[in-house]
Amino acid sequence: MTKESVPVVFVCDFELAMNHHDRRKTISSKSADNFMKGMFNYLSNKEKKAMNMFDYYMGRIKHKEETNLILSDGSHATDEDVKKLKEDYLSYFQNSNLYRGIISFDANYINNSIEFSELEKKIMKDVMPRFLKHCGFKDINKMSYVASLHTNTDNLHFHISFIEKEPNYINSRNETGYRRKGKLSLEECNFLKNEVLHVIDRHREFTPLVKKTNLEIDKLKQYFNPKERNYILRDRQDLILEENILRLGKLLDKKRENQKGRIKFNSIYDKEIKDLTKNIKIYLFKNKNSSLYKKDKEFKESLKELNIYFIKLNKENHNKRYKFKNDYVKNKEEYIDNYIFNSIVNNAYFRYKKLKENKNYISSNDIIEEAVLKQYKKNKKESRFNILLNYLSNSSKESQFRNKYKIENSIKKINEEMEDAKNEFSKLFQNDNEKER
Repeated sequence: MTKESVPVVFVCDFELAMNHHDRRKTISSKSADNFMKGMFNYLSNKEKKAMNMFDYYMGRIKHKEETNLILSDGSHATDEDVKKLKEDYLSYFQNSNLYRGIISFDANYINNSIEFSELEKKIMKDVMPRFLKHCGFKDINKMSYVASLHTNTDNLHFHISFIEKEPNYINSRNETGYRRKGKLSLEECNFLKNEVLHVIDRHREFTPLVKKTNLEIDKLKQYFNPKERNYILRDRQDLILEENILRLGKLLDKKRENQKGRIKFNSIYDKEIKDLTKNIKIYLFKNKNSSLYKKDKEFKESLKELNIYFIKLNKENHNKRYKFKNDYVKNKEEYIDNYIFNSIVNNAYFRYKKLKENKNYISSNDIIEEAVLKQYKKNKKESRFNILLNYLSNSSKESQFRNKYKIENSIKKINEEMEDAKNEFSKLFQNDNEKER
């Protein structure tokens, strides 16, 4: 393969569905039947079946009953499979457009990179599902797609065909129906080209990068795993963090009522809860001197390297007009974000539930809440965060966080005396609350 050549070429055409309202010329059932027979006979032709010399000498020749048609699971269809597919496609073709394409690449490039049998599986199990999703098809199980690797020309090439079994396309109004437009966009074609190049070349550069990124993800996850030594949500000395976590727990408790089990952040629709969770995450990562911040920076550097890899693929395919999109990097970012958000909400919820159940215990947070409430009543323009910050800090180093330690020492004494004087103490707080009202 020369430096100027394009590693992967993809061209595609289509046939509008028989009942498509944009079809200018009607097609009879007999013509459609002949069309399907001709297409599948060509794709399944056993004489065009790919086989390299290494397969031949190692005795890895496919069974005679298998055709050259590759199914979605990467296996080769039998004659019976082909017969059924002809019937199925004829039925689908009533309402769904039929797409046919050719993926072509240099033969030496393939022989030097990947075995035919492996490439066939990668195309069907990795490339085609991602490609169809990218094209707007909702459920891969509602699609039928086949391929055939031909070796009868100078360039090895795949013939591919795909069709909707039932309405499965998400339109611009977010409604599901059959795909109306026939022609694939340049962006969709370029996406497939990059995916093909990726599955061929990934072991050389991509796999080491992914291993590095996954290692960085594991390091970040340790900070949000209660079983790990450096579990960051364990820091009870940070009263601002503590106040926010317990406030989040209270909000979650109100929403969940008597629900049990772990909480999924993505299943939460309450804006206040989502915003507070995100603010806690921002607070945790803001200290540039912390080890968590440094690990996050290393993770982002590994994502940057992954991004550079995919940009390079795009350039190798000469996709100058293709606006680059990277689902791989985006998925890694979303994964770690969701892991952290899930850790925060579950920690907050179960911490608050435990605090509620331990009715004979008063935490420093209870006193802080009371102090903040009193100050808030005096000046409602000041935010809760600033009130808490001012209450716990002081301008001089000598007295900085003095109130914090006073609170903790007071609570310690209160809890030691709670067993003997809990009734009197409760009455005292009850009277104070009545005065505030």
